[in-house]
Amino acid sequence: MADPISDAPGGSTGQVPSASAAGPVTFGEVTAPDTAAYRRMRRLLRNAASPASPVTVDELGRLADVAAFFAACSGQVPPGEIGEAELVVFAAEHGVADRFRAWHRADATRRLAETLAAGASPTTVFAEAAGCHVRLVDVALRGTVDGVDASERVRNGCGFIDVEDAMTAEEYQAALELGRDLADEAVDRGRGVLSTAVLGVGAETAALAVLGAVTRTEPVALFGFGATGTDDRRWSRNVTVLRDAMFRAREVADSVGDVLRVAGGCDLVAAAGFIAQAAVRRTPVILDTTASAVAAVCADSLAPGTREWLLAGRLTPAPAHLLALRRLGLQALFAMNAPLGLGTAALQTLPVARAAARIASGCELPEPEGAGEPGELEEPGGPGSPE
Repeated sequence: MADPISDAPGGSTGQVPSASAAGPVTFGEVTAPDTAAYRRMRRLLRNAASPASPVTVDELGRLADVAAFFAACSGQVPPGEIGEAELVVFAAEHGVADRFRAWHRADATRRLAETLAAGASPTTVFAEAAGCHVRLVDVALRGTVDGVDASERVRNGCGFIDVEDAMTAEEYQAALELGRDLADEAVDRGRGVLSTAVLGVGAETAALAVLGAVTRTEPVALFGFGATGTDDRRWSRNVTVLRDAMFRAREVADSVGDVLRVAGGCDLVAAAGFIAQAAVRRTPVILDTTASAVAAVCADSLAPGTREWLLAGRLTPAPAHLLALRRLGLQALFAMNAPLGLGTAALQTLPVARAAARIASGCELPEPEGAGEPGELEEPGGPGSPE
């Protein structure tokens, strides 16, 4: 870690943590949330009554699902108020961003990171409104970025995934370990709910390449038509880069870890490690947009059962976002036709989650007659499960 950071695009920094040489990063067993608590919360909400007026489970709609989700995660009925929350944003430069210079400034990722670090981004606005801690982590930026600590950087920019691997095997292990360790730190600080997002031009292209390789989905289906506006040249460029990246990953498509290494990015790897370890630590995770959902798909492969600890918030217009959520068996709570990520989708969801838990906690919850009969129980599956 003492080696200086090189400014060469797409190059390794020599800052790979020595711990990664100890062997592959692994995750403990993910134990499922308390299904009995989920069922009981749903059952009790059928006859719930607010001190001010009657509130039925039908009137609560998906809020009842959210309340039951947090009841299951906490093992308490009602769940009580949600504790402190933390959003970790993994920032990385992606080589494929250079393929889109006609549509983005060369320093777009750097400016995004500096703006977030300065507390002047939409992420900060939503975080303040939601009462959420935000941590920006430089996992693969380039050079010196004002206000951003580079001590945890794994690599100096990710590779050009259409012609080379995103990272080496050692860098993959280091990024995965970083995400795992940061989740442990957040849980140890007493955070009751976590979220993660990625920052960087080209990050979504890398996420789509990973999702396409894992699900065997064609590039056009991942991007959709009109997803990047009416510019046919930009759409064609996106599909071409994605096609080439997926083609390179075809030989390792059966291994999520290798797909991330070849066609993903250090930010996606770290996010996957973060989500997987949060599930191991029995801490719920609110997903952000497409890249976050793709990282969750990978996390569920690395640590089976992770999906049971996930809450899908705002749905974006991206076809791949819906595909990733369906892969996880999740259903978004709401949609706003807003592609903006950077953690804002998760932060928009957090107040809804807090309100659902508070409503459940503030209701009088008498056990209805026949509550113990099997026919009265809800089927398990959590709030994100398709209806």
